[in-house]
This record gives sequence, structure tokens and C-alpha cells, in this order.
Amino acid sequence: MSGAREPKFCFGLSEVALGVESVSASVRFYTEVVGLVPEKVEEQAAILWAGQPGEQRRLILLSRALAPLARRDRSGVTGRPAEDSSPISSFSPKDIGRAHFAFLVPNDRLDEAVAHVREQGVDIWGPVDFELARATAYYFLDPDSNLVEFWSPGETQAAGPQATGG
Repeated sequence: MSGAREPKFCFGLSEVALGVESVSASVRFYTEVVGLVPEKVEEQAAILWAGQPGEQRRLILLSRALAPLARRDRSGVTGRPAEDSSPISSFSPKDIGRAHFAFLVPNDRLDEAVAHVREQGVDIWGPVDFELARATAYYFLDPDSNLVEFWSPGETQAAGPQATGG
């Protein structure tokens, strides 16, 4: 792509929402395996920090049992959920579907992060080196088969499969 442009309204990734079968199992996975820190955990939804706590990068986990917005009782003419509904359960997984996303991991911490995932008994694939992007990636699945990636810019590992994208 030539002529790179500055984004008009997008200043970085704020959050990713995933539909999950079990909020508690997914909270365990993302805290114990991936190493995220919980902000708020409820029975049908949870928010985890996907960076330093307090920074606006979060992973939201939503129970697949939540009804889609179209079928919920909504108050007023604005189409917002009822006042007593939780702000972290405003969307149902049926509103968003399956996902793939990447966590940015500093290059000097990548081996440690990958080893930690493996120690938890989770299969992990990689390294995949993106030469054009000068980055290395590793991939694994969460309990709901969402594809999770550790993305690490910097020197590539050079030992694994090669990819040209990024």
C-alpha cells in the first residue's frame, strides 16, 4: 500500500469482545495462561486488562447465554439496554461472533510468554516470522477456539515458518 495515511478516528485498539461458553473458564485461561489482570468479573461477563491495568486496552468475555440486543428489553427511544443491565454485557456473542486477535509482546519477553503458555498445557504454533513487518508471532486457541496470537515486533526468530504479511 503506498501513500500511508493517518487514521481519522482510530488511535489504537481499545478492546476486543469474545463470546465464550464459560466466563469462569475463560477468565482462568486469560489470567493463568495468558497473564491478563481482571478488572471486573461477573457471572455472564468479564473485563480483563490487556496491557497495564488502567490503560484503555481490554479483553471483554461475554457468555454465549446472553440474548442478542435485538431480543432484549430496551428502554427509551435510544435503543440502549435497560438501565439495570450491566455495561459489560451490553452485547451478546451472537452480536459479534468468533475472533482472532493479537497481544503485543515485547521481543525480549516473547520466549518467556510462549514457555508460560506451553507450561499450562496449551498447544502453541510458531514461530511464524513476518519479515516485511519485522515481527514474530505464535498462535494458540482459547477454550472457545478463538485464535489468540502473541505478536512481537523486532528481530525475528528466523527458525520457524516464514510469512510475508503482518
